[in-house]
Amino acid sequence: AGLFQVKNQGKGSHLHTSLYEVGVSLLFPHLANFLESGQIGRPSGSRHTNIWPYDLFQAKKSQIFLSVGTDEQFQNLCRILKLDKKISLDKFSSNQKRLRNEGHLKKLIEAKLASASAKAWTAKLLKAGVPCGPVLNSAEVADHAQAKDLGMILKSGNYKGVRLPIRGFEKRLLKKPPRLSALEENYHPVD
Repeated sequence: AGLFQVKNQGKGSHLHTSLYEVGVSLLFPHLANFLESGQIGRPSGSRHTNIWPYDLFQAKKSQIFLSVGTDEQFQNLCRILKLDKKISLDKFSSNQKRLRNEGHLKKLIEAKLASASAKAWTAKLLKAGVPCGPVLNSAEVADHAQAKDLGMILKSGNYKGVRLPIRGFEKRLLKKPPRLSALEENYHPVD
């Protein structure tokens, strides 16, 4: 909004935020669920509280994150994992039913995923329209083709960093950051 104001009105604005405000903004859907129901949810980790299966799952020697948000995606997941004949689709025919039976369903899914790596399952599931991805460590993220294609890893001399996903600032971001002492010399608090 501040950049829009500068462009259209020629004057900027003061942006104030805090780590607390950022943290609260990341509480979706947990805070919204509490405000609606009055019930304090249990810690969920990476799991989505309203959609299932939408969580980390163990595959062979690696983890995969499945974000199955529709009944069609769930049917495709079952078909690829060859669960469609093993489970009662009626028991899992809707998201609400899957949420009620998530513990049982997680065991069934992980038993099938144990036969191959997260990377192998990701290729098959994405091809079938099931949103998912392998859990990567920092080295795998830095070396990932998408990070390279997007130019997200910056290297300049001894400096290595991550490019912010803000368009229009690329030229500024390719420069080495200033020394901390140089920042302190030019720092003047705003009243």
